[in-house]
Amino acid sequence: MTRFRSSIIATFLLLILLSSCNKDTNKPSVLFESYPEINSDIIQNAVIYVSLVLNLKSEEVKSASLYLDGKFVEDMTTRAVSIDDDDFGTRSYLTCILTTESLSLGKHTLLIEINTEEGQYKETIPFNIIENYISFNPNIEYGTMSDIDGNEYKTVTIGEQTWMAEDLRTSRFKDGTVINEIRPTEASLKSEKPVDYMSNEYSINVVKSSHGLAPEGWHIPSIEEWESLTQQLGGNNNAGNKLMETGGLHWTLNKTATNSSGFTSIPTGGIGYFAIYWSSSEENEAAKAFSIFYKSDIKVQEIPVDFYNHSYNQVRCIKD
Repeated sequence: MTRFRSSIIATFLLLILLSSCNKDTNKPSVLFESYPEINSDIIQNAVIYVSLVLNLKSEEVKSASLYLDGKFVEDMTTRAVSIDDDDFGTRSYLTCILTTESLSLGKHTLLIEINTEEGQYKETIPFNIIENYISFNPNIEYGTMSDIDGNEYKTVTIGEQTWMAEDLRTSRFKDGTVINEIRPTEASLKSEKPVDYMSNEYSINVVKSSHGLAPEGWHIPSIEEWESLTQQLGGNNNAGNKLMETGGLHWTLNKTATNSSGFTSIPTGGIGYFAIYWSSSEENEAAKAFSIFYKSDIKVQEIPVDFYNHSYNQVRCIKD
C-alpha cells in the first residue's frame, strides 16, 4: 500500500514538473502568417521577399533577428510596421529580401528571434530549395512551335485562339537580327552600353521593331485578342486562376490557381504575384499591356508614356 501511494505521489510530482517546464519553455506562437510558408518549395537562383505577420503590435517588438540555417542574416527590428485588420485586430508586419542563389537543393530553415517585454519568442520556418521547372497542365494536349534560335515552346488552343504556353525567350528577331537592348536600370541607362537581351522580358521598342519579334506564323496579340481570351475563360473575375500556373513555386501566396486553360502564366521576374504581357495596341502614345494578378484580378493596363522605352515585360505570341 505504501509503495502504491509512493507511486501516485511520484507520478503527481512528475506531472507538476512537466507542467512547469512547459510554461517556462513553450510560449504561445506569435507567428500569424509567413512567406515562405512552412515546408514550402522555393526555386534555386531566386530572389524571395520574406514576409512575417506577427500577433504583436509593432511597438511590442523590441528586437527581431532573422537567421538562415543558423547564420545571422538581418536585424528586422526597424522593419516592424503595424497593420490593422478588422477581423484579427492590430498586428505587425516585417519584411526583408533574400536570394537563394547560394543555397543547395534540399531542406533549409529560417529562424526569427523576437524579443518583447514579456520575453523571447522563436519561430522556425523550414522550407525546401528545388530545381526550377514549369508545371504545365497534365490534362491538356499541347502543341509545339519554335523560334529562330531553335527554342521549342508548348502551344495551347483556347476557344478559337492558339497561344504560346510559354513566354518568348528568343535572342534574335525573326529576320536574324540580334536583339540589342539597354537594360532598364539606372546604371545601364547612364552607361548606354547595349546588351544582348536574353531574358523573357522585352522593352516596347523590341516589341514594335520592324525586324519582327514574333516567330514566323505568329504575332504579338492586340489588346482585343487578350480581352477575347479573358472572356473565353469567364471574364475578369474568373479567368485569372484558369490562366495561372498551379502551386506556389513561382506565384507568391497563390492557392487557388487551376491552370485549367493550359496557358500556364508565370509571374514577371519568375517569382511574384503579377504578370504583365505586352500587346501590340497603343492609345494616346502609351503602349497597352495585359496584367494578371494572383487574386484573379485581370485588367488591361496602360503603360504610362514615361515608361514607354524603359519598361520591360513578358511576351506571349498568338498564332496568325
